Amino acid sequence: MLAAQSAHISHILLSEGEENLRHSIALMLKQARYQVSVADSVTEALTTMRRLQDTPAAIDLFIADMDSGPDKSPLGFLEGLAHGDIPVPFLVLAEDVEASTVQRLMAQGCRACLTKPFTPELLLRSVQQALRLH
Repeated sequence: MLAAQSAHISHILLSEGEENLRHSIALMLKQARYQVSVADSVTEALTTMRRLQDTPAAIDLFIADMDSGPDKSPLGFLEGLAHGDIPVPFLVLAEDVEASTVQRLMAQGCRACLTKPFTPELLLRSVQQALRLH
């Protein structure tokens, strides 16, 4: 029996509507040594989070595309989050977002709102900060 346990690898759940961007972000996170799962929608992501919540594969951070909801509007996205009761810290990716929307997101527990296009460095730094605060 080994005395030391292996280090925890943070598990990130990514929901991004654009397939190429989703693939690029997932690859970038995997190269940074994170475990990455993807979901096609915020609804699917919330279901995945709840299913994995009390398992060794629990989600540590959720990255959500605010523009990929059914109506592609920030208000629809916010309503979906409010009803979803996200049990983990989350980051939001958005094409364009108003300051009032950012304030509402932060009030609901969002750790950062990144406006597209963003740099890989900004994304990784935001992920690291969100996980450190968790």
